[in-house]
Amino acid sequence: MERDWKLITVYVGLNDLCASCYDVEKYSSFAYVTNIGRALDILKDKVPRAFVNVIPAFDVSVLRNMDADNDNCKNMRSETCPCIVNKDDASLVSELSQRYQDQLAAEIDGGKYDTDTFAVVLQKQLENLNFLSLSDGRPDPTLLSHDCTLLSREGHQKTAIALWNSMGTYFYTNLNSEPVYLEVDLEEAVKYSTKMEKSRDKLHAHPYYAVIFITVFIFMIALVAAVIIHLTIVDFKKEKQIKMYDFSLFADDDDD
Repeated sequence: MERDWKLITVYVGLNDLCASCYDVEKYSSFAYVTNIGRALDILKDKVPRAFVNVIPAFDVSVLRNMDADNDNCKNMRSETCPCIVNKDDASLVSELSQRYQDQLAAEIDGGKYDTDTFAVVLQKQLENLNFLSLSDGRPDPTLLSHDCTLLSREGHQKTAIALWNSMGTYFYTNLNSEPVYLEVDLEEAVKYSTKMEKSRDKLHAHPYYAVIFITVFIFMIALVAAVIIHLTIVDFKKEKQIKMYDFSLFADDDDD
């Protein structure tokens, strides 16, 4: 337990979204992120040598798109995800899911949980259902179970492949592809994650670097443009002087 490296995946929030219209405070984005933070604190304290994937909750309101063509889904929706039955409630759920995702990213991307032997990575590539959708954007019903909300066996399999393909060396390739068979060194993955977070922190600590870079870049463009304009004007004046000189020679010949 102490020496072995562990791979952990945290995926919660769908039930919260589906019940959010009943208790706004209990299922708020603050409560959602706070609870995940507490879980990550426990893992960090109790589980050494671990690489933790966190998958954001997707926007469950998109599941309403199945109901029009599927009477079974329409009939079961009030039981499986009641807060997306009403169109207005579904709109609020969609907005809440976006806050879930944004605030979860703010909580994790800062690297507060990362050490040399523990890392938490937010798998943002899986925060929507694009890899589980048909060409028209609707969720593929074959990838959902009979309750039209949870994943079927095929859906779990495809999601697992998508997670694996997005994990590697931050190995996001194609979520719809076949599994990419990689030997993942969790110790190296944790070190890489920590290194990336430290680099990001340095950038955030010096926000004026970007402003300085852009200012210098614009100045260089303006300088180059000024030089080009100057050279064009000089060439034009020289050409004009030559033409005037040639004209004067013809004028002298006429006088003779």
